[in-house]
Amino acid sequence: MIDKRCPICKDQDVRRLIELGWNAKMTCPDLSRAFNERFSASRILKHLKEHAEDGTIRDIQVLDAVSPRERITALQRRMLDEVEYRLALAEQRAQQLNDAHKGEEDWIAAQPFQFYDILSKDVQAAIGSILRTQGLADKREAKEQDVQVDVWKMMLGSGGGLAPTRMVGDGEEVEGVATPLPDSDD
Repeated sequence: MIDKRCPICKDQDVRRLIELGWNAKMTCPDLSRAFNERFSASRILKHLKEHAEDGTIRDIQVLDAVSPRERITALQRRMLDEVEYRLALAEQRAQQLNDAHKGEEDWIAAQPFQFYDILSKDVQAAIGSILRTQGLADKREAKEQDVQVDVWKMMLGSGGGLAPTRMVGDGEEVEGVATPLPDSDD
C-alpha cells in the first residue's frame, strides 16, 4: 500500500531502494545511514511495517524498476494508438453516415475530418511529439549501428586495423626468418 503522506512513499526510487535493502537483510539504522540520515531508523521501520504483507516483513514485494525512457516510449505508444483509434472511429462514422444516406440527391458525402479534426492544435501537438520521439529513437539506433560498424572497421579495415588486410597466397614468398614454435604438452 502506498501512502502519499509517507515521505518514503513519495519518491518511488527511494522506496524501492529501502525495500530492496531491507529484503537484503540491512537493518533500519544501516538504511538510515545509507540515505545520510535523511530518514530516521524509526521512520524507515514504520514505513516497512505499514507495507508488509501477512506479517512477513523481510519479503516485501518490490515493484520492478522501469526506466524513464521505457515509460516515455510506452506513453508515446499509447498516444499513437489513441490518435489512430480516433481516426478509425471518424472513418467508420463517416462511412456509416454515407451508407445511411446513399442515393439521396442532396447528400454531400461525409468525410472523416468532420468527426475528428486532425489539424487541430492539440492533435498536431500530439502528432509532433510522437514524431520527435520516433526521430530521436531512430537517431539513437543509427548511432549504435555506426559505433558497431566503426569497431569492425577498426578491427578489419586497412589503415592500421588489428587484423591483416590480406592473407599470403600459395606460392608467395615472405621475407624474413621463420622460427619454429615449440610443441606444447597439451
